[in-house]
Amino acid sequence: MTAQEALSSSLRALRLRARLAYVGGVCGRWAVDHNSDSDAWFHMLVKGDAWLHSPRWPRPEPLAIGDVLVFLPHAPPHYLSYSADELVFDAPGAAQVPMEEGSSGFVCGLFELDQPRAPWWRLLPGEILVRRREGGDGLARLVQLLVDEARAPRLASDLLLEHLLESCLLLVIRHCVEGGLLSDGMLSVLADRRLQSVLDGIHREPGRAWTLAALC
Repeated sequence: MTAQEALSSSLRALRLRARLAYVGGVCGRWAVDHNSDSDAWFHMLVKGDAWLHSPRWPRPEPLAIGDVLVFLPHAPPHYLSYSADELVFDAPGAAQVPMEEGSSGFVCGLFELDQPRAPWWRLLPGEILVRRREGGDGLARLVQLLVDEARAPRLASDLLLEHLLESCLLLVIRHCVEGGLLSDGMLSVLADRRLQSVLDGIHREPGRAWTLAALC
């Protein structure tokens, strides 16, 4: 089994429930707090400007149109804001508005993780920023499909949106793997047939009090 096959096998075992949380604009002195200890959040800036406030950066990081952020449950405290200099919540005049009326606009998705503490998720950075130039056209096209489908719902739109979001997350994970954000040592472990069954068992029953004898 190759490392790529092992990764694909592990991903199939991670049950996701994806839903589109928001497609639209924001205006005024807005700020967003989507910290969660059980869910993963997906954000793509599709209009205007935004800043990421996170201890990962020495100062608030500017976002550009097409940039994607994914936050896993083990991410450090993080916030999105209209400004690099101010982080204020519930400011007068701040509001969610239709995309065309907002100074900035987002596509936001929520992933309910069946096993938020599964070892697999811990292999990834808690905060993942994929710049538009790094993500390529594939991710941008998927997000555009999301926007189009959300704006004009049709038969089975909810199901389609879920699968589109799942595909976006898979592309982000691929970016992490191909960008070397998973260690070569861990890829080797995933490719070991003898250890694959052990990892699958841990993923299926993360709450079990595993012992070395049981794993053997």
